[in-house]
Amino acid sequence: MDLSLKWDFKLDFSNHFMEFKMRGFWDDAEADAFCVAFCKHVDELSEGGKRGFKVLIDAIDFPAQNESVRGRILKNMSYSVNNGLEKSARIVSRSITELQFRTLAKEVSSNLKAKNAQFGEFNSRAEALKWLELPGIQPPIPS
Repeated sequence: MDLSLKWDFKLDFSNHFMEFKMRGFWDDAEADAFCVAFCKHVDELSEGGKRGFKVLIDAIDFPAQNESVRGRILKNMSYSVNNGLEKSARIVSRSITELQFRTLAKEVSSNLKAKNAQFGEFNSRAEALKWLELPGIQPPIPS
């Protein structure tokens, strides 16, 4: 299977920023492959946890996932917080997906009380970028 159909990443090292899109339902193997790629990008962007960074996740085409995939996403969120995540904004279009991400964010926050990462859900990329305080990054020009 072409995993680029399930997600894609964009890294902006000058702004310490990662943006990625998540799509479709995932099985455990797909979630594991995503975890490897995600953690690699976190390490690159944070310089091994030495530098803070921000994340924008486009989850508009990413429905709520099964419990085992959800657990893998939780581990990714914890990994990113432990390695310098400052803010993570998610663009969501479904209430159930928003609820799942909010629940995950609460779990991460309660498990990692000493960390100050912030999580937010938004309906548009412009709202998310404003909250992330990344004014130099513009929404894409419609094609």
